[in-house]
Amino acid sequence: MTALSIRRVSKRFTARAASVDAVRDVSITVEHGSVLALLGENGAGKSTLMRICAGLLLPDAGDIGFGAKRHSRAGRATGCLLEGSRNLYWRLTPMENLEYYGGLKGLRRREAHERAASLLDRFGLAAKRAEPVQTLSRGMQQRLSVLCSLIHEPSILLLDEPTLGLDHESSAQIVQLIREVAADGVTVVITSHQVDLMQEIATDVAILKRGCLVLSSPMQALLQGRQSMFEMQMACGLSPRQQASLVAEFPDVRVAGRRITVDNSADILHLVIERVRGNSLVSVTRGAATLSDVFRQAISDASSTPDCEVQHA
Repeated sequence: MTALSIRRVSKRFTARAASVDAVRDVSITVEHGSVLALLGENGAGKSTLMRICAGLLLPDAGDIGFGAKRHSRAGRATGCLLEGSRNLYWRLTPMENLEYYGGLKGLRRREAHERAASLLDRFGLAAKRAEPVQTLSRGMQQRLSVLCSLIHEPSILLLDEPTLGLDHESSAQIVQLIREVAADGVTVVITSHQVDLMQEIATDVAILKRGCLVLSSPMQALLQGRQSMFEMQMACGLSPRQQASLVAEFPDVRVAGRRITVDNSADILHLVIERVRGNSLVSVTRGAATLSDVFRQAISDASSTPDCEVQHA
Protein backbone atom coordinates (compact mmCIF):
# COMPACT_ATOMS: atom_id res chain seq x y z
CA MET A 1 0.00 0.00 0.00
CA THR A 2 1.36 3.40 -0.98
CA ALA A 3 1.86 5.83 1.92
CA LEU A 4 3.56 8.68 0.08
CA SER A 5 3.59 9.38 -3.65
CA ILE A 6 5.92 12.04 -5.03
CA ARG A 7 4.78 12.66 -8.58
CA ARG A 8 7.01 14.54 -11.05
CA VAL A 9 7.85 17.23 -8.53
CA SER A 10 9.98 20.21 -9.55
CA LYS A 11 11.03 23.34 -7.65
CA ARG A 12 13.07 26.31 -8.91
CA PHE A 13 14.44 29.13 -6.78
CA THR A 14 15.25 32.51 -8.31
CA ALA A 15 17.43 35.13 -6.64
CA ARG A 16 18.28 38.31 -8.52
CA ALA A 17 19.33 37.18 -12.00
CA ALA A 18 20.17 33.57 -11.09
CA SER A 19 17.87 30.54 -11.02
CA VAL A 20 18.51 27.17 -9.44
CA ASP A 21 16.52 24.01 -10.15
CA ALA A 22 16.56 22.55 -6.64
CA VAL A 23 14.32 19.59 -7.55
CA ARG A 24 13.79 18.42 -11.12
CA ASP A 25 10.96 16.09 -12.15
CA VAL A 26 11.35 13.72 -9.19
CA SER A 27 8.98 10.77 -8.75
CA ILE A 28 9.24 8.39 -5.79
CA THR A 29 6.71 5.97 -4.34
CA VAL A 30 7.07 5.13 -0.64
CA GLU A 31 5.21 2.09 0.63
CA HIS A 32 3.43 1.92 3.98
CA GLY A 33 5.72 0.93 6.85
CA SER A 34 8.95 1.39 4.88
CA VAL A 35 11.99 3.50 5.78
CA LEU A 36 13.26 5.48 2.79
CA ALA A 37 16.81 6.86 2.94
CA LEU A 38 16.94 9.98 0.78
CA LEU A 39 20.62 10.50 0.00
CA GLY A 40 22.68 13.01 -1.91
CA GLU A 41 25.58 15.42 -1.72
CA ASN A 42 25.19 18.95 -0.36
CA GLY A 43 22.86 20.90 -2.62
CA ALA A 44 21.28 17.78 -4.15
CA GLY A 45 17.75 18.93 -3.26
CA LYS A 46 17.03 16.62 -0.31
CA SER A 47 15.89 19.28 2.16
CA THR A 48 13.83 21.08 -0.49
CA LEU A 49 12.02 17.85 -1.33
CA MET A 50 11.41 17.16 2.37
CA ARG A 51 9.88 20.63 2.83
CA ILE A 52 7.60 20.04 -0.15
CA CYS A 53 6.49 16.71 1.35
CA ALA A 54 5.82 18.47 4.66
CA GLY A 55 3.65 21.07 2.95
CA LEU A 56 6.02 23.92 3.81
CA LEU A 57 6.88 24.60 0.17
CA LEU A 58 4.65 24.38 -2.88
CA PRO A 59 6.17 22.65 -5.91
CA ASP A 60 6.31 24.47 -9.23
CA ALA A 61 5.17 21.27 -10.93
CA GLY A 62 3.92 17.87 -9.84
CA ASP A 63 2.29 17.03 -6.55
CA ILE A 64 2.44 14.96 -3.38
CA GLY A 65 -0.10 12.32 -2.43
CA PHE A 66 -0.66 10.67 0.95
CA GLY A 67 -2.50 7.48 0.14
CA ALA A 68 -5.92 8.80 -0.86
CA LYS A 69 -5.08 12.22 0.62
CA ARG A 70 -3.72 15.15 -1.33
CA HIS A 71 -0.98 17.68 -0.70
CA SER A 72 -3.19 20.00 1.37
CA ARG A 73 -3.48 17.33 4.07
CA ALA A 74 0.28 17.13 4.61
CA GLY A 75 0.09 18.68 8.08
CA ARG A 76 -2.13 15.94 9.44
CA ALA A 77 -0.51 13.05 7.61
CA THR A 78 3.07 13.89 8.55
CA GLY A 79 5.35 14.56 11.46
CA CYS A 80 8.41 16.58 10.52
CA LEU A 81 11.87 17.32 11.92
CA LEU A 82 13.87 19.67 9.72
CA GLU A 83 17.61 20.28 9.83
CA GLY A 84 18.62 23.60 11.32
CA SER A 85 15.17 24.38 12.69
CA ARG A 86 14.58 25.55 16.25
CA ASN A 87 12.36 22.62 17.16
CA LEU A 88 12.14 23.04 20.94
CA TYR A 89 11.43 25.78 23.45
CA TRP A 90 14.45 25.65 25.74
CA ARG A 91 12.85 27.17 28.82
CA LEU A 92 9.97 24.71 28.72
CA THR A 93 10.22 21.14 29.98
CA PRO A 94 9.96 18.07 27.74
CA MET A 95 6.38 17.54 28.94
CA GLU A 96 5.44 21.15 28.21
CA ASN A 97 7.02 21.01 24.74
CA LEU A 98 5.11 17.87 23.86
CA GLU A 99 1.83 19.27 25.19
CA TYR A 100 2.37 22.46 23.22
CA TYR A 101 3.00 20.64 19.94
CA GLY A 102 0.05 18.36 20.65
CA GLY A 103 -2.16 21.42 20.99
CA LEU A 104 -0.87 22.80 17.69
CA LYS A 105 -1.91 19.53 16.06
CA GLY A 106 -5.43 19.76 17.47
CA LEU A 107 -5.17 17.44 20.47
CA ARG A 108 -7.13 18.22 23.62
CA ARG A 109 -4.97 19.03 26.62
CA ARG A 110 -5.66 15.77 28.44
CA GLU A 111 -5.02 13.70 25.32
CA ALA A 112 -1.78 15.59 24.63
CA HIS A 113 -0.66 15.05 28.24
CA GLU A 114 -1.35 11.32 28.13
CA ARG A 115 0.45 10.84 24.81
CA ALA A 116 3.38 12.94 26.00
CA ALA A 117 3.75 10.88 29.17
CA SER A 118 3.63 7.67 27.15
CA LEU A 119 6.28 8.86 24.67
CA LEU A 120 8.63 10.11 27.40
CA ASP A 121 8.36 6.83 29.26
CA ARG A 122 8.79 4.64 26.19
CA PHE A 123 11.82 6.46 24.82
CA GLY A 124 13.79 6.97 28.01
CA LEU A 125 13.07 10.60 28.86
CA ALA A 126 10.57 10.19 31.71
CA ALA A 127 13.18 11.11 34.34
CA LYS A 128 13.77 14.42 32.55
CA ARG A 129 10.12 15.30 31.98
CA ALA A 130 10.12 18.29 34.38
CA GLU A 131 13.59 19.70 33.65
CA PRO A 132 14.14 22.69 31.30
CA VAL A 133 15.12 21.51 27.82
CA GLN A 134 18.23 23.72 27.88
CA THR A 135 19.68 21.50 30.64
CA LEU A 136 19.37 18.31 28.57
CA SER A 137 22.18 16.80 26.52
CA ARG A 138 22.23 17.34 22.75
CA GLY A 139 21.21 13.74 22.21
CA MET A 140 18.24 14.03 24.57
CA GLN A 141 17.13 17.24 22.90
CA GLN A 142 17.19 15.56 19.50
CA ARG A 143 15.21 12.59 20.77
CA LEU A 144 12.65 14.97 22.21
CA SER A 145 12.46 16.80 18.87
CA VAL A 146 11.56 13.52 17.17
CA LEU A 147 8.93 12.81 19.84
CA CYS A 148 7.37 16.24 19.28
CA SER A 149 6.92 15.31 15.62
CA LEU A 150 5.15 12.09 16.71
CA ILE A 151 2.75 13.55 19.28
CA HIS A 152 -0.21 13.59 16.87
CA GLU A 153 0.46 10.00 15.74
CA PRO A 154 1.24 10.76 12.07
CA SER A 155 1.30 8.04 9.45
CA ILE A 156 4.47 9.48 7.89
CA LEU A 157 7.57 10.79 9.68
CA LEU A 158 9.95 13.11 7.79
CA LEU A 159 13.42 13.41 9.35
CA ASP A 160 16.02 15.73 7.86
CA GLU A 161 19.50 14.89 9.24
CA PRO A 162 18.25 13.70 12.65
CA THR A 163 21.71 12.49 13.78
CA LEU A 164 23.66 15.53 12.63
CA GLY A 165 26.22 16.58 15.25
CA LEU A 166 25.45 13.71 17.61
CA ASP A 167 28.01 11.39 19.16
CA HIS A 168 27.95 7.65 18.48
CA GLU A 169 25.78 6.75 21.48
CA SER A 170 23.22 9.49 20.79
CA SER A 171 23.07 8.53 17.11
CA ALA A 172 22.46 4.90 18.10
CA GLN A 173 19.55 6.01 20.32
CA ILE A 174 17.98 7.94 17.45
CA VAL A 175 18.41 4.93 15.17
CA GLN A 176 16.71 2.68 17.73
CA LEU A 177 13.86 5.19 18.05
CA ILE A 178 13.38 5.16 14.27
CA ARG A 179 13.38 1.35 14.23
CA GLU A 180 10.67 1.23 16.89
CA VAL A 181 8.56 3.86 15.16
CA ALA A 182 8.81 1.99 11.85
CA ALA A 183 7.91 -1.27 13.61
CA ASP A 184 4.70 0.46 14.74
CA GLY A 185 3.77 0.95 11.07
CA VAL A 186 4.85 4.57 10.63
CA THR A 187 6.40 5.28 7.24
CA VAL A 188 9.73 7.11 7.62
CA VAL A 189 11.58 9.27 5.10
CA ILE A 190 15.03 10.26 6.33
CA THR A 191 17.91 12.27 4.90
CA SER A 192 21.44 11.83 6.18
CA HIS A 193 25.06 12.19 5.14
CA GLN A 194 25.83 9.17 7.37
CA VAL A 195 25.33 6.63 4.61
CA ASP A 196 26.58 3.66 6.64
CA LEU A 197 24.02 4.47 9.32
CA MET A 198 21.26 4.47 6.72
CA GLN A 199 22.23 0.97 5.65
CA GLU A 200 21.31 -0.20 9.15
CA ILE A 201 17.73 1.08 9.13
CA ALA A 202 16.50 1.83 5.59
CA THR A 203 14.35 -0.55 3.56
CA ASP A 204 14.53 1.62 0.44
CA VAL A 205 17.00 4.09 -1.06
CA ALA A 206 16.64 7.12 -3.32
CA ILE A 207 19.69 9.12 -4.40
CA LEU A 208 19.56 12.69 -5.71
CA LYS A 209 22.20 14.63 -7.62
CA ARG A 210 21.72 18.27 -8.67
CA GLY A 211 17.99 17.98 -8.04
CA CYS A 212 17.55 14.84 -10.13
CA LEU A 213 16.66 11.36 -8.94
CA VAL A 214 19.53 9.17 -10.17
CA LEU A 215 18.79 5.92 -8.31
CA SER A 216 15.72 4.39 -6.66
CA SER A 217 15.60 0.86 -5.27
CA PRO A 218 14.71 -1.39 -2.35
CA MET A 219 17.79 -1.77 -0.17
CA GLN A 220 17.98 -5.56 -0.40
CA ALA A 221 17.79 -5.62 -4.19
CA LEU A 222 20.32 -2.81 -4.40
CA LEU A 223 22.98 -4.61 -2.39
CA GLN A 224 22.32 -8.09 -3.79
CA GLY A 225 22.82 -6.71 -7.27
CA ARG A 226 26.33 -5.58 -6.33
CA GLN A 227 27.84 -8.69 -4.79
CA SER A 228 30.72 -8.75 -7.25
CA MET A 229 32.98 -6.46 -5.21
CA PHE A 230 36.54 -7.59 -4.50
CA GLU A 231 39.14 -5.94 -2.28
CA MET A 232 42.84 -6.21 -3.07
CA GLN A 233 45.45 -5.43 -0.43
CA MET A 234 48.89 -4.31 -1.61
CA ALA A 235 52.23 -4.37 0.20
CA CYS A 236 52.95 -0.89 -1.19
CA GLY A 237 50.71 1.72 -2.76
CA LEU A 238 50.50 2.67 -6.42
CA SER A 239 52.20 5.81 -7.63
CA PRO A 240 49.89 8.70 -8.67
CA ARG A 241 50.63 7.90 -12.31
CA GLN A 242 49.81 4.21 -11.81
CA GLN A 243 46.58 5.10 -10.04
CA ALA A 244 45.49 7.48 -12.79
CA SER A 245 46.32 4.92 -15.48
CA LEU A 246 44.50 2.09 -13.69
CA VAL A 247 41.32 4.08 -13.04
CA ALA A 248 41.33 5.45 -16.58
CA GLU A 249 41.47 1.92 -18.01
CA PHE A 250 39.09 0.38 -15.48
CA PRO A 251 36.40 2.87 -14.31
CA ASP A 252 35.00 0.25 -11.91
CA VAL A 253 38.20 0.33 -9.84
CA ARG A 254 38.76 2.56 -6.78
CA VAL A 255 42.14 3.07 -5.13
CA ALA A 256 42.60 4.13 -1.50
CA GLY A 257 46.18 3.89 -0.32
CA ARG A 258 47.24 0.23 -0.44
CA ARG A 259 43.66 -0.95 -0.91
CA ILE A 260 42.07 -1.41 -4.33
CA THR A 261 38.35 -2.13 -4.71
CA VAL A 262 37.19 -3.81 -7.90
CA ASP A 263 33.64 -4.18 -9.18
CA ASN A 264 34.05 -7.44 -11.09
CA SER A 265 30.64 -7.35 -12.78
CA ALA A 266 32.50 -6.97 -16.09
CA ASP A 267 34.97 -9.79 -15.22
CA ILE A 268 37.96 -7.48 -14.98
CA LEU A 269 39.50 -8.82 -11.76
CA HIS A 270 42.15 -10.93 -13.46
CA LEU A 271 43.17 -7.98 -15.66
CA VAL A 272 43.54 -5.68 -12.66
CA ILE A 273 45.60 -8.32 -10.82
CA GLU A 274 47.98 -8.51 -13.77
CA ARG A 275 48.34 -4.72 -13.81
CA VAL A 276 49.24 -4.37 -10.10
CA ARG A 277 51.15 -7.60 -9.50
CA GLY A 278 54.46 -5.71 -9.43
CA ASN A 279 53.34 -3.81 -6.33
CA SER A 280 53.37 -7.01 -4.25
CA LEU A 281 49.76 -8.13 -4.08
CA VAL A 282 49.10 -9.44 -0.56
CA SER A 283 45.50 -10.65 -0.73
CA VAL A 284 42.26 -10.62 -2.68
CA THR A 285 38.99 -10.97 -0.76
CA ARG A 286 35.35 -10.83 -1.77
CA GLY A 287 33.35 -8.20 0.06
CA ALA A 288 29.65 -7.52 0.11
CA ALA A 289 28.85 -4.14 -1.42
CA THR A 290 27.94 -1.48 1.10
CA LEU A 291 25.51 1.38 0.67
CA SER A 292 28.51 3.72 0.72
CA ASP A 293 29.92 1.87 -2.30
CA VAL A 294 26.59 2.13 -4.09
CA PHE A 295 26.22 5.81 -3.24
CA ARG A 296 29.66 6.75 -4.54
CA GLN A 297 29.11 4.76 -7.73
CA ALA A 298 25.67 6.26 -8.35
CA ILE A 299 26.98 9.80 -7.93
CA SER A 300 29.92 9.02 -10.21
CA ASP A 301 27.69 7.44 -12.86
CA ALA A 302 25.30 10.40 -12.74
CA SER A 303 28.13 12.70 -13.74
CA SER A 304 28.53 10.85 -17.04
CA THR A 305 24.88 10.16 -17.92
CA PRO A 306 22.06 12.44 -19.13
CA ASP A 307 20.33 14.49 -16.45
CA CYS A 308 17.62 12.75 -14.47
CA GLU A 309 18.28 9.28 -15.86
CA VAL A 310 17.13 7.01 -13.03
CA GLN A 311 18.79 3.68 -12.21
CA HIS A 312 16.60 0.89 -10.83
CA ALA A 313 18.04 -2.22 -9.15
